[in-house]
Amino acid sequence: MVSAFYAFLLSQKLVMTVVSQNLNDTLLSAVKAAGAKGGTIVKAKGTAPWNHWSGSTELPEKGKGLLLTVVHEDLVDGLLDHIDQQLHLSNSSAGISFVIDLKQARGVIGSYEEIQEGIMLKKRVRSGYEMVITIVDEGRSNIVLEAARGEGATGGTVISGKGIGSLDSSLNLDIPITPEKEIVIILVESKKADKVMDSIMEKAEINQPGKGIALLLDVERTVGLHQ
Repeated sequence: MVSAFYAFLLSQKLVMTVVSQNLNDTLLSAVKAAGAKGGTIVKAKGTAPWNHWSGSTELPEKGKGLLLTVVHEDLVDGLLDHIDQQLHLSNSSAGISFVIDLKQARGVIGSYEEIQEGIMLKKRVRSGYEMVITIVDEGRSNIVLEAARGEGATGGTVISGKGIGSLDSSLNLDIPITPEKEIVIILVESKKADKVMDSIMEKAEINQPGKGIALLLDVERTVGLHQ
């Protein structure tokens, strides 16, 4: 029983879906109807398809909603299929959905008893895509997006955030500084991932202290990606 319980903890997946803001309610309804017990949706900005990019100094942006929901792996296929059916991601530019493997999930909605006993850990699946997450100071997301585009990435999503407060000793003030941040999420083909990371590192100066961080994660499945 104990080993099966830990298998349950290790068998959770993070499903991330990006759609136009006007489709947020439809997305939430689709996720709930597919059996997900909860999720979080945040406002974000997304680039217009880069094959239509005019080459201007500012990348075109659209209002987006980003939904994050954690579900057991047995529910993933049904969830993605239901989202696709309701929002037509596979044959339109309405948005994208993708799956990230979680090393472990605690506090997940839904109980072990709701999933059949004797869960077997499944062989890891690769989709041929990887996700680059870059966190930089506000106003620098365009540098990241342009660096990724130069190496073949075809779009990205930007979320606003705040950094952890720190004391600026140079000001001699006991005032926590919480810099505004931008989180850039980019899906890229696995064969291009290293070059995209290298380009971001160089052009956004990620290798310099205080300039930001870049992370690379495996993606198990995608819906709505169009080359």
